[in-house]
Amino acid sequence: MAPAGDRTGYWGPPTSTLDWCEENYVVSSYIAEFCDGLAPSALKRFIFARGGE
Repeated sequence: MAPAGDRTGYWGPPTSTLDWCEENYVVSSYIAEFCDGLAPSALKRFIFARGGE
């Protein structure tokens, strides 16, 4: 696997000077940080499951 700076995904090469949490484009070339993309989805499911309260 190439280092994060060498990987180019669908949205172009990473331009950030800092990579805080995880490597970019590891799981999919369409998702730069996979786990950071899943967290909001899980939160939305939890809220909607409770009826939005």
